[in-house]
This record gives sequence, C-alpha cells and structure tokens, in this order.
Amino acid sequence: MAHRVRLAHCGNEVELESLINAKSGACPEDCAFCSQSARFHTDVDVYPFLALDDVLGAARATRAAGATQFCIVVAVRDPTNDC
Repeated sequence: MAHRVRLAHCGNEVELESLINAKSGACPEDCAFCSQSARFHTDVDVYPFLALDDVLGAARATRAAGATQFCIVVAVRDPTNDC
C-alpha cells in the first residue's frame, strides 16, 4: 500500500543520499534514539572529528556517484562543543 501511495504522489524516481559519520561515540547526551548517546553502552566505534579533507572527499564522491543529498552526522551536544 505504501508503495502505491508513493508512486501516486512521487512517481517512480527515488532520491539518492549518502551519509557520513564525521564524529562517532562518546556523546554525553541522553538521546533515546541514538546508539552513540550516553544512554547506551554499545560497541560503536569512537573517534574524533574526521579531517575536513576526508569529509569533503566523501561529499565529492557522493556527487560523482549521482547522489543529490549528503548528510553529515556527529555525536556532539552542539556544533561549538566537540564533546
């Protein structure tokens, strides 16, 4: 049913997206939905912010692959805090 609704409203084309985790784990926030939050004790990789060149390279590769969206995920409280 959902597929028929999507076809009726959006057609048969899909949007391609790419996602990069630019900083993983060790976030002090208590977000119930996120495996990187302090709420959960998981085995996610923990690493600091990726180098800007690495993120830009991933964005360029995304564009070259034909994707139209590039998402950057970080495990932080806010953009000015690299906790």
